[in-house]
Amino acid sequence: MNLPALLPLPLRLGAVLAALVLAAPNACPAKPALPDWLKTAMAQPLGDFGKDADAVKLVDWMNVTYFADGTQYTEYREAYRIQNGDGARFANAHFHYIKGSDKIQELRAWLVLPGGEIREYKSKDFYNYESHDALFTEEWVRSLSLRDSARAGSVFAWTYVLREKSVFTDNSWRTREDCPILASDFTVAVPEGWKVRSIPVNNPEAKENFDGKYYTCHSRLQPGVKKEEMSPPDSTYPYFGITALPPEAERARKGWLCFDDWNGVARSDASINDPQAVPDDAIRAKVTALTAGCANTWEKIRALAAFVQSVNYANFGKNLARGGGLKPNTAASVFAHNYGDCKDKTALLRAMLSCIGVDAYSVSCLLNTDDCVNPEFPSPGNFNHCITALRPPEDLDCPAIVEHPDMGRLLLFDPTDDITPVGSISAELSHTYLLVGADSCRRLAKFPDTGTNSRHVVTATIDGWGTLSGTVLDTLGGFAADYERRSCRSLSPSEYKHSIGESMRSQTRDAQILDVTHEDDTANNHFIITVRFDAPGYARRIGASKFLFKVAPVYRYRFIPETQKEERKSPIFCPLINVTEDVTIALANGLEVDELPADISVEEKFGTLKFSARAEGNTIHVLTDIQTSSGILPAQDYEKFRDFFKAYDKARQATLVVRKAAAK
Repeated sequence: MNLPALLPLPLRLGAVLAALVLAAPNACPAKPALPDWLKTAMAQPLGDFGKDADAVKLVDWMNVTYFADGTQYTEYREAYRIQNGDGARFANAHFHYIKGSDKIQELRAWLVLPGGEIREYKSKDFYNYESHDALFTEEWVRSLSLRDSARAGSVFAWTYVLREKSVFTDNSWRTREDCPILASDFTVAVPEGWKVRSIPVNNPEAKENFDGKYYTCHSRLQPGVKKEEMSPPDSTYPYFGITALPPEAERARKGWLCFDDWNGVARSDASINDPQAVPDDAIRAKVTALTAGCANTWEKIRALAAFVQSVNYANFGKNLARGGGLKPNTAASVFAHNYGDCKDKTALLRAMLSCIGVDAYSVSCLLNTDDCVNPEFPSPGNFNHCITALRPPEDLDCPAIVEHPDMGRLLLFDPTDDITPVGSISAELSHTYLLVGADSCRRLAKFPDTGTNSRHVVTATIDGWGTLSGTVLDTLGGFAADYERRSCRSLSPSEYKHSIGESMRSQTRDAQILDVTHEDDTANNHFIITVRFDAPGYARRIGASKFLFKVAPVYRYRFIPETQKEERKSPIFCPLINVTEDVTIALANGLEVDELPADISVEEKFGTLKFSARAEGNTIHVLTDIQTSSGILPAQDYEKFRDFFKAYDKARQATLVVRKAAAK
C-alpha cells in the first residue's frame, strides 16, 4: 500500500497498522482443518492389526445414489496410515470420469505428517489426463501422487464427489486389497421399485443388507492379500459385483444397460453390432480382389483376416456415458477411412466374410492376462475388447476353434492383433471367457488355449580344444511364435540378429554367432529361426584330459516358473506347454564319452517330463520332452508342481563329461 507522504504521522501509523491487520490472514494462513470422518479414523487404535504391513487402510468408504432420470451421485473416501518407506506407494489417489457428462463436485486430499503438520490439496492440485492412448476419448483420469512426500507415520487421505449421467449401473467393491483394511463400507441407494443384485467373487467376508431402498456392505479388520506367482487370473482379490436394477419396463424405455442374464447382454450386443456389419459395393469389390487367387474358403478367410489386421487402429471414445463405447462405426465407413478400433475392425471383417458366405459374429471379451470375466455377473462391464467369431470350414482343425454350448463350432479371431494370425489365440485372451453377440447365445464360453508348442533341434560337434560348433533350428509355435514375431517386427533386421546373438552369448559360454536366419510361417503360426555358431571354450577342461559341458546350448530362456518356499495359499495356474529339445553332438576324433547325466522321468496329472542322454559311437544324443495341460491346480498340489519344474530345470542344467581316448 502506498501512503500519501502529506498525511499527518499519527494517521500514517494508523493506516500502516490497519494494513498489517488486513494482510495477516494471507501472511499467516490458518492451519488446514481435517474432516470429521478422517479425525475419527485417525483416532482409532490399531493395536497389532497390520503391524507388519507397509500401510493400513483406515477408511474405504463409498456411497452411490441412483435417480430414476439416470443421474448418479458417487461419494468416495479413502485413508491410509503409512507405516514404513515402502508404504509411501499408497499415498496415491486416482479415479476415472467421463469428460463432458460427469461433473466433479468435490475433490480434496490431505497429508498428515508425523509431526502433526497438515498439508491440504484441492482439485487444482490433481493431475488431469486422458485414460488411454486414443485419437479422442471422453474418459479422463484425475490423479495425485504424494509418494515422495509421505513417510513412515504419515496419514494420506482423499475424497471426491462425482455427479454422473449414465446408462450403466454396475459397481464392484473389493473387501481385501494389497494392504490390511481396518474398515470397508459400501452403500447403494436406489429409487422405489428398483432392486440391487450382489454377486460375491473369491469368497469375500462382509455383511450385506438390502431394505428396498439401501444396499449396504460392511467388512472390518481384513488382512492384506499376498500375491503369489502363477495364480489364476482374477483369483487374488475377494470382491462383490453389484448392479442396481431398474424395473424391466423402465430399462427399455430409458435405455439402461443392465441385464438379468447373459442372454440379455448377448441380445443387446447383437442389436448394437449387427446393423453396422453390412458391406457396400466398395467392400464387395475389395473382397473379390483379395480372394481371386484363393483355392478354398479357408484361404479366402485367411486373406480377408490378414487385410483387416492391416487396417490402422484408431480409437475414438465418444458418447461413453450413453453406451457409445459399445457401438462400432459402419463397415463402409471403416473401409473408406482405413482405420477403426476393435469393434470397428470386427464390423468390417464380418461384412467382408458375408461376401464369401461365411457367417460371423461380434464377440465381447477381456484383454488382460491378470484378470478374468466373472461368469456369475452378467454385465457388459466385464469386457474391454471386441473380436470376431466365424463359422469355420467343416474340415478345418486349429487351436482357435471352440465348441460353444449354444452356438456350436466357432473360430475365434482378433482382427486388432496384427501379431497372431487367424487360427491362433494370443496369451492375453486365452485364460478368460467370451460372449458371442447373438440372440441364441445364452451363456459364456471359455477361450481355447494355444499354449506353447515348440521344437528345438541342435546339431553340433565338439573338438579336442573344447570348442562347440553347430546349428540351432528352432520351430516356435503358439505363444512362443507370437512373442518372437513381435520381437522381430519391433526391430530392424540387424537389431534382431544382434538381439539373438546377445541372448545366446549370455546363455552359451563364449558363443560367436556366424549367421542368423528366420522364417515367419503365419499359415501354421510357426516362427522358424536358424542360428549357426561357434563357442570356443564352451567345454570346461577338467585336469589334462577331460571336458565338462552343458548338454543343451540355448539362445533363449526356456520357461521355468518362479517358485516359493513358504506354504501355498492360492491355486496354481498351469500353462499349456509342448516343448521338445533334441540335441545331437558329434565328438571329434580322439574324444569319447566319460560320463552321461542320469535319466529323468516325472509323471503328474498335469504333465510329463522325460530327459535322456545316450551315446552311440562318437555321437551323443540328448532328448528332453515336456508336456503340460492347461488348468487350475489346487494349492495342495503346489509341491508337486514346484518339483516338476525343478526337475525340468535340472534337465536343462545337466552336464556331461568327455575325455581324450588316449588318456584311458
